[in-house]
Amino acid sequence: MPISKQVKVGLIGCGSLGSLHARNIESCGNAILTALCSRKLETAIALSDELHSSPKPYDDYRKMMETQDLDAVCVVTPNNTHYDIVLAAAEYGLHVFCEKPMALRVEDCDEMMAAMDKSGAYLMLGYMRRFEKKYQLMKKLIDECAIGELHTGSIQLLYTRPQQNDGSWVHNVEQYGGLYSLYSHEIDQLNWMTGEVTAVQAMLKYNQQHTSGLEECVCMNLQFASGVLVDLQCNRMHPGRKSLLELTGSNGSLKIEDGVLSQTETHGEVKVINCEANDPYKEELRYFINCIQQQKPPEPNGRDGRRTIVVAEAAEKSSRSGQTVIIPSVLQM
Repeated sequence: MPISKQVKVGLIGCGSLGSLHARNIESCGNAILTALCSRKLETAIALSDELHSSPKPYDDYRKMMETQDLDAVCVVTPNNTHYDIVLAAAEYGLHVFCEKPMALRVEDCDEMMAAMDKSGAYLMLGYMRRFEKKYQLMKKLIDECAIGELHTGSIQLLYTRPQQNDGSWVHNVEQYGGLYSLYSHEIDQLNWMTGEVTAVQAMLKYNQQHTSGLEECVCMNLQFASGVLVDLQCNRMHPGRKSLLELTGSNGSLKIEDGVLSQTETHGEVKVINCEANDPYKEELRYFINCIQQQKPPEPNGRDGRRTIVVAEAAEKSSRSGQTVIIPSVLQM
């Protein structure tokens, strides 16, 4: 039966994205941000002072879960902390919205999903492009066979690595994990539009001038259960920024390049498809809150988050061995 009361949410992580999520939660008429938590209490206090709901600030997320009457938490913290926080939320029976990537290891993803399943609460991953209208339209056109049977694809995320603040957690392999923290969006888009990855070939490049242990560039070839072949490149050493998602079928291709959706016919005519802009960060949280109220399991879920880590681990193994890595169906769940 649908729940009519406002959903009480606690925010964990008060950085730039956490601050955005806090304001988006406040914009949901069926939710209230009752508490927030940061590693530094002064950071939580400062954000609380900026918000209309004046959520209670904490520097201990377990204490927040224990003392606040919450329905859900929004996790926007360094990647290596997601595992512990989600397990704690499961203990308290709280629904979880967790930013990507889900965790640093497939085994951690498995434990997180098991704990959430046991608690009966929902786990949703922050793959916001699923809520962006141009990506939704591209998937709709593919599902409607607008470009026929899919054959190949190409996906890129190229940008310049931030030069300042080398001490940030995003430059620490133990906290960040790897470039899959970036290309997890791309893997999720491909899984969403074309199905499961079954084989991976990959090469990783490390910048010798930086000793963080993080790769700066990854190139991989992906084979899907549907037979589709896709090349993926993610590069933190590219001047400027470039993004591309292109899928080609028997009757043409669809692509989103630097934010513009277009369709190319088999004879070469290119048609730009205008699409109303929207705020996917706001839409994904509205959807999460609605799912809680309607008692409807949300997507993308833990299984979707896990699939990205399966591919990332296969890419690392392929890079080390120089061999194609086959992903058994048992790992796909």
